[in-house]
Amino acid sequence: MCDRMEGHAGGTGRRFAVVGPGTKAKRRQVGPLALLTALALLALTASPASAGISMQSSITMPSATAAGQQDVNGSFTLTNINTPPNESESLTVTVMKLAPTCGATSTVSDLCPSPDPGNFALSPTATGGAGTACAGSTFSVSAPDASGIVTFTRNGGPLVLPPPGATNNCTVNFIFDVLGIPAIDVDPGIANTQTRTNLLSSAHGINPALVVSNRPSLMTTVVRAAATLATNATDGVVGEPIRDTATLTSGVPGGPTGTVTFSLYGPGDTNCTGSTVFVSPNRPLSGGSATSSDYNPPAAGAYRWRASYSGDAEHLPLNAPCNSLNETSTVTLAAPLTPTSMSAEGDFNGDGIGDLAIGAPGEDMPGGVDAGVVHVLYGGSPDMSAAGSQFWHQDSPGIADSIETGDGFGSSLATGDLNGDGRDDLAIGARSEDLGAVADAGVVHVIYGSAAGLTATGSQYWNQNSGGVVDAGETGDRFGSALATGKLNNDAFAELVVGVPGESVGAVAGAGVVHVLPGAAAGVTAAGSQYWHQNAAGIADAVEAGDAFGASLAVGDMNSVVGQDLAVGAPAEGVGAFGDAGVVHVIFGSAGGLTSAGSQYWNQNSAGVADATETGDRFGSALTTGKLDNDAFSELVVGVPDEGIAAVAAAGVVHVLPGAAAGLTATGSQYWNQNSAGIAEIVEAGDGFGSSLATGAIDSVAGQDLAIGVPAESIGAFSDAGAVHVIFGSAGGLTSAGSQYWNQNSAGIADATENGDRFGSALSMGKFNSATPFDLAIGVSDESVGAAASAGVVQILPGVASGLSATGSQYWNQNSAGIADVVESGDGFGAALGT
Repeated sequence: MCDRMEGHAGGTGRRFAVVGPGTKAKRRQVGPLALLTALALLALTASPASAGISMQSSITMPSATAAGQQDVNGSFTLTNINTPPNESESLTVTVMKLAPTCGATSTVSDLCPSPDPGNFALSPTATGGAGTACAGSTFSVSAPDASGIVTFTRNGGPLVLPPPGATNNCTVNFIFDVLGIPAIDVDPGIANTQTRTNLLSSAHGINPALVVSNRPSLMTTVVRAAATLATNATDGVVGEPIRDTATLTSGVPGGPTGTVTFSLYGPGDTNCTGSTVFVSPNRPLSGGSATSSDYNPPAAGAYRWRASYSGDAEHLPLNAPCNSLNETSTVTLAAPLTPTSMSAEGDFNGDGIGDLAIGAPGEDMPGGVDAGVVHVLYGGSPDMSAAGSQFWHQDSPGIADSIETGDGFGSSLATGDLNGDGRDDLAIGARSEDLGAVADAGVVHVIYGSAAGLTATGSQYWNQNSGGVVDAGETGDRFGSALATGKLNNDAFAELVVGVPGESVGAVAGAGVVHVLPGAAAGVTAAGSQYWHQNAAGIADAVEAGDAFGASLAVGDMNSVVGQDLAVGAPAEGVGAFGDAGVVHVIFGSAGGLTSAGSQYWNQNSAGVADATETGDRFGSALTTGKLDNDAFSELVVGVPDEGIAAVAAAGVVHVLPGAAAGLTATGSQYWNQNSAGIAEIVEAGDGFGSSLATGAIDSVAGQDLAIGVPAESIGAFSDAGAVHVIFGSAGGLTSAGSQYWNQNSAGIADATENGDRFGSALSMGKFNSATPFDLAIGVSDESVGAAASAGVVQILPGVASGLSATGSQYWNQNSAGIADVVESGDGFGAALGT
């Protein structure tokens, strides 16, 4: 284990032949190198030595080490066999050369590869070993120079020389860190990149010339470092993102590089032995950490992650076991909203009681036939009254634009708190409004609520020429044909959703689009607005002429992700060879607003949906949402008023698609028509069952309830008289038990059935008085009042614990006391309702 070298006395110093391994400087941060190969070449520079002086050295170092190891111990021992004459010695200088292994047994240092001094970081000092001749001495250690030379210089302390004929030893102890692995691997066929080191010793400046000897017994095997893995998985709620983060550390400067693959196992798979529910592969490390992509769990439970590290030139691969610390994501159901909450709908003055907006789009005004108006009736105790009622039109002070023939102001209505002040605001569509010379381009007015009710202060006027709104007004677009509001991004402000079913997309006429205008403290804004159509990324199908995407809209909580969701009807969409079969798209909300991720596409050919597509069904002509089974998720109710039942054309049906954590599902879907068990009446041609829809909590049973308009229903000999069905919700969904059937011949209902009244052409539910249940407002837009044909009326049926009641029902028209204007033919009072 040692080399024997002859020295000669002379001068003031004595030099020793030394062999040692690589040593450590003060944890110098160097970028990762390749496996540690320590070839320590310790050389002694000697002035002429006294005759008879004999010296030898020996080395101690680990038999195995790894990249990244710190505070590795090394030492070398100088043995001096002194013969007369004695010599004094004041300074010892030892030189160690760091170089990679030769790759084969060699006895000539020049055959070794170029030095690789960056594999080590040496301590700045070394010490004399206890019990040796230099105990108490200190040595300064230089950093390796460009050739890998490291110098040990004794700074002071004793160095005892032996008496003549005696022997003494000086042991120098040092420490080093392993910075990395050199590129040379003498054992490439061995796994984990093993590298051996040979220790060579030499003496310089003495005779005979340089002598190099191999020390195979001092070969050291160096392997890649084993990184340490720490993980941190997030918890969440059903449908919301969960993710995992892995952080890898080691002593190698710069730390691990490479990638991490994350595998996720579903609830019940406690040992991660089944199939993965999600894999996020090859996520790159950055700053020592990698994070998986997001996963939206469809169900509650404990999800287990496993992280697998790829390894790199310095580090071994690593596969974390199942059930590692912090590797379980606990997923719970989102906190359910109270589905039967009695909060007021359309509460424009914030008094906790709902108010009712009534459109009369056919109203003639000075300056324009069919210009349109909107009446607002305020709820109160014990009932809704005309006190404080309002009358809005395009010549109202503070309302933009002016009255023109055919504008149809009030043809659509929607309410919601668009500015977050706790009071609802009213959006009014004028779908036939001209923009300059552009006919029927369409506009929407927004009038904001206040403690005194709706006010023109701050009112807004939107169209496709408004700044920040995508597209431009064009003939026949009919911007505002359908309106909805909802908190699609889950903040304090409702968004305004505008359907434009006549909009062309590119050269495709009448394909239809939907605009989403965000709410804000100052009101609706175009900043962050969205523009959706059937060519939008992530939306099923493609634009086609006349699809009328956006002809109907509904908003509800149809999945568990924060932010309400939007259903968009395209009732004229062809499905296969069936023209005007109709479809419905569902676009889900998120903290960032609507997103096409996970969007859905429904029609009567969808798996699990009753019936099948046929020409002219117009699936999606009417839409609404409601928590009909009293759980956390809204159901989507789809009206198909032109659906034929057997040989009965256009009898009409209604589909109910349940909401679920992952979105709508056909599982448990329902299919209603007038031949359904427990539903009054029977199917007849042209009834149009499902032409209008409304949901709300009418009775005291858990689960919201559904009102279905059948405006073309014949009552006795009176065709198109109209009727309304009410089907009540329960914990199991809608049930025909206790269902109700209303028309103008029902006991306690004002007026009587007549040809063409179209009772039920519009429906809306709201809490219009201080009683707990919701009430049902029914539009009878073609009702004649006296000699005024199609003047229109609105009837309100109060809700009670057992359902709707005719007791206390109300009958409103433009001749009612306290209501502005007077009835005229074709006004269409009640053609649109907003709560």
